Amino acid sequence: MSNETVNRLQFTSEFHAALNAEKTTFDALEAHWESNPVKWKFWRRPPPEWKQTESQLYEAYKQACLNLRQRKDAQTPGQRHERYNALKFGGIFALIFFVGIISLGAINVFNDDQESLMASVIALMACVGAVGAIMCAFIFAE
Repeated sequence: MSNETVNRLQFTSEFHAALNAEKTTFDALEAHWESNPVKWKFWRRPPPEWKQTESQLYEAYKQACLNLRQRKDAQTPGQRHERYNALKFGGIFALIFFVGIISLGAINVFNDDQESLMASVIALMACVGAVGAIMCAFIFAE
């Protein structure tokens, strides 16, 4: 095995360990919430020890989620940036699409000579915007 393959296998196990840690801490937090002695009595407060344990479990869960996010970002470097670009350009193309559609409604303002040319330009703009937005949506979906 090459060194890169060994690192990749180790990396995957670290990711799964982070995933398991997140699930374990969430299950512990959920079990603690179920053990609330004054769950349905809104006029009473749980004991301070219970609240302190809840706070500790919640912090552990937040740390596990942060660790999992870091592992996921490290496993797919650049994916976060690609998703941002896909959203940004998808939004721009969607705006072009909607401007084209709205402009089709405003076409009766132009003279007869300009009407067919403007309709062609607006339809082309709407098609480019729609295709671009769909492509960006597929990129973002992954």
